[in-house]
Amino acid sequence: MDYLPNNAKIDEACEWLQYQTGQKWTLPRLLEDGHLTPYVWIEHIPGLPQISGDRREGYLTKMVYHGDVMRLAADRNEALLTMFTAHDGTLVRTEPGWRVELKDIRFKKEALERVAEIINNTAPAQTAPPAPVVAVGASGGVEPDKAGPLPLTTGDIAFCFAGLRWNEQKWKKPLGDKPKWLLACIAIPAVRGVSESRWNPVLIGASLVTAGHVKSNSVRAKFQTQPLLKPWLDEWKTYEADNLSAD
Repeated sequence: MDYLPNNAKIDEACEWLQYQTGQKWTLPRLLEDGHLTPYVWIEHIPGLPQISGDRREGYLTKMVYHGDVMRLAADRNEALLTMFTAHDGTLVRTEPGWRVELKDIRFKKEALERVAEIINNTAPAQTAPPAPVVAVGASGGVEPDKAGPLPLTTGDIAFCFAGLRWNEQKWKKPLGDKPKWLLACIAIPAVRGVSESRWNPVLIGASLVTAGHVKSNSVRAKFQTQPLLKPWLDEWKTYEADNLSAD
């Protein structure tokens, strides 16, 4: 299969990658080894303009919550969409979540091409493309995966985001009590007596912007200047480009 659609279905993505790399691909491998972001087509929902606006043809949204992606990789029968972006980039949370059939999952052409390029230019033992993933060490602590940035601790987040809505000290309260909007931003849950929560700073920045607490350029400045956030700058820029209008 040489032709690849701009928004490929699961079978199209797997067949194309197999054709390009000579290796077998499955949905779990797309998500776990390829670190690809799944997208979902959202049909127009009458009476809910905050979701699809006036886009009567519907729109494509990505699965922004890592937990949804992990569940999809493990289940493989359907997806559960608990958090996604509306037509205007606003974060939407659904409880207990929307069931999505596998036929409605899509993968971006440019992301698949990037995976194929990395696979074909990397030794077999190092086939994973860069991504923000972590591993759990033998002692239960979190170890950085060399392929991507390490999610940040509560103290790191409070320090890095100080000045955006709250100062450093006031940030520690919601990071400890974890309101609903912050629960979705946890990359690795805490293990009592072993390890603390680690956070995805891109999702925290996105939530602040979509809730109207800060401007996207203020968040971008943090990713550009804070040493702990700089490894996440490319991901933030991607989120901005996909979901937010320029400030």
